[in-house]
Amino acid sequence: MAINIDVLKSIMNMCDDKHNTLLYFLDNNIQKKLNKYKYTLFDDLYLNDQIILINKSTLQIEILGKINNIDNNIGILKNNRTIYYNPQYYHIFSKYNNNKNKDVTYFEELLKQLG
Repeated sequence: MAINIDVLKSIMNMCDDKHNTLLYFLDNNIQKKLNKYKYTLFDDLYLNDQIILINKSTLQIEILGKINNIDNNIGILKNNRTIYYNPQYYHIFSKYNNNKNKDVTYFEELLKQLG
Protein backbone atom coordinates (compact mmCIF):
# COMPACT_ATOMS: atom_id res chain seq x y z
CA MET A 1 0.00 0.00 0.00
CA ALA A 2 1.44 3.35 -1.04
CA ILE A 3 1.53 6.27 1.34
CA ASN A 4 -0.03 9.39 -0.15
CA ILE A 5 1.37 12.55 1.39
CA ASP A 6 0.94 15.95 -0.21
CA VAL A 7 4.53 17.20 0.06
CA LEU A 8 3.58 20.75 -0.99
CA LYS A 9 0.28 21.06 0.90
CA SER A 10 1.26 23.94 3.20
CA ILE A 11 2.92 25.90 0.39
CA MET A 12 0.00 25.38 -2.01
CA ASN A 13 -2.49 26.46 0.67
CA MET A 14 -0.64 29.75 1.22
CA CYS A 15 -0.07 30.79 -2.40
CA ASP A 16 -2.42 32.52 -4.80
CA ASP A 17 -0.69 31.45 -8.02
CA LYS A 18 -0.84 27.68 -7.64
CA HIS A 19 0.16 27.00 -11.25
CA ASN A 20 3.53 28.77 -11.11
CA THR A 21 4.20 27.68 -7.53
CA LEU A 22 3.83 24.04 -8.44
CA LEU A 23 5.87 24.43 -11.63
CA TYR A 24 8.73 25.82 -9.54
CA PHE A 25 9.05 22.51 -7.67
CA LEU A 26 8.71 20.21 -10.68
CA ASP A 27 11.49 18.70 -12.77
CA ASN A 28 12.39 20.61 -15.96
CA ASN A 29 11.18 17.75 -18.19
CA ILE A 30 7.79 17.79 -16.49
CA GLN A 31 7.61 21.59 -16.77
CA LYS A 32 8.11 21.29 -20.55
CA LYS A 33 5.27 18.76 -20.83
CA LEU A 34 2.98 21.12 -18.93
CA ASN A 35 3.70 24.03 -21.28
CA LYS A 36 0.19 24.04 -22.82
CA TYR A 37 -1.60 23.01 -19.64
CA LYS A 38 -2.94 24.99 -16.70
CA TYR A 39 -3.41 24.06 -13.06
CA THR A 40 -7.07 23.13 -12.64
CA LEU A 41 -9.33 22.35 -9.72
CA PHE A 42 -11.43 19.17 -9.81
CA ASP A 43 -14.67 21.19 -9.96
CA ASP A 44 -13.50 22.91 -13.16
CA LEU A 45 -13.01 19.73 -15.18
CA TYR A 46 -15.18 18.71 -18.11
CA LEU A 47 -15.64 15.53 -20.11
CA ASN A 48 -13.11 15.16 -22.93
CA ASP A 49 -10.61 17.49 -21.22
CA GLN A 50 -7.04 16.46 -21.91
CA ILE A 51 -5.36 16.28 -18.48
CA ILE A 52 -2.10 15.42 -16.77
CA LEU A 53 -2.20 14.11 -13.21
CA ILE A 54 0.85 14.86 -11.05
CA ASN A 55 1.15 12.63 -7.98
CA LYS A 56 1.15 14.82 -4.85
CA SER A 57 3.60 12.49 -3.06
CA THR A 58 6.22 12.05 -5.78
CA LEU A 59 5.62 15.15 -7.94
CA GLN A 60 5.87 12.89 -11.00
CA ILE A 61 3.44 12.51 -13.89
CA GLU A 62 1.15 9.60 -13.11
CA ILE A 63 -1.20 9.75 -16.08
CA LEU A 64 -1.83 11.73 -19.24
CA GLY A 65 -5.17 11.22 -20.92
CA LYS A 66 -8.64 12.37 -21.83
CA ILE A 67 -11.46 12.39 -19.28
CA ASN A 68 -14.36 10.11 -20.20
CA ASN A 69 -16.09 10.00 -16.78
CA ILE A 70 -16.35 12.36 -13.81
CA ASP A 71 -18.08 11.51 -10.55
CA ASN A 72 -16.15 11.45 -7.27
CA ASN A 73 -13.17 10.22 -9.28
CA ILE A 74 -11.68 11.04 -12.67
CA GLY A 75 -12.19 8.31 -15.28
CA ILE A 76 -9.59 8.09 -18.05
CA LEU A 77 -9.78 5.60 -20.91
CA LYS A 78 -6.64 3.45 -21.18
CA ASN A 79 -6.33 0.21 -23.17
CA ASN A 80 -10.08 0.04 -23.87
CA ARG A 81 -11.08 0.31 -20.21
CA THR A 82 -11.74 3.22 -17.89
CA ILE A 83 -9.30 3.64 -15.01
CA TYR A 84 -10.46 5.81 -12.12
CA TYR A 85 -8.18 8.19 -10.22
CA ASN A 86 -8.98 9.84 -6.89
CA PRO A 87 -8.41 13.59 -7.44
CA GLN A 88 -7.32 14.19 -3.84
CA TYR A 89 -4.03 12.39 -4.60
CA TYR A 90 -3.13 14.48 -7.67
CA HIS A 91 -2.35 17.98 -8.87
CA ILE A 92 -4.47 18.33 -12.00
CA PHE A 93 -3.40 20.14 -15.15
CA SER A 94 -5.80 20.49 -18.08
CA LYS A 95 -5.10 21.65 -21.60
CA TYR A 96 -6.51 25.09 -22.22
CA ASN A 97 -9.51 24.84 -24.52
CA ASN A 98 -10.83 28.20 -25.64
CA ASN A 99 -13.93 26.68 -27.28
CA LYS A 100 -15.04 25.12 -23.98
CA ASN A 101 -14.81 28.49 -22.21
CA LYS A 102 -16.91 30.10 -24.94
CA ASP A 103 -19.55 27.35 -24.57
CA VAL A 104 -19.67 27.74 -20.79
CA THR A 105 -20.07 31.51 -21.11
CA TYR A 106 -22.79 31.04 -23.72
CA PHE A 107 -24.81 28.66 -21.55
CA GLU A 108 -24.39 30.82 -18.44
CA GLU A 109 -25.77 33.79 -20.35
CA LEU A 110 -28.59 31.65 -21.72
CA LEU A 111 -29.54 30.55 -18.20
CA LYS A 112 -29.59 34.19 -17.06
CA GLN A 113 -31.94 35.06 -19.90
CA LEU A 114 -34.27 32.15 -19.16
CA GLY A 115 -34.27 32.53 -15.38
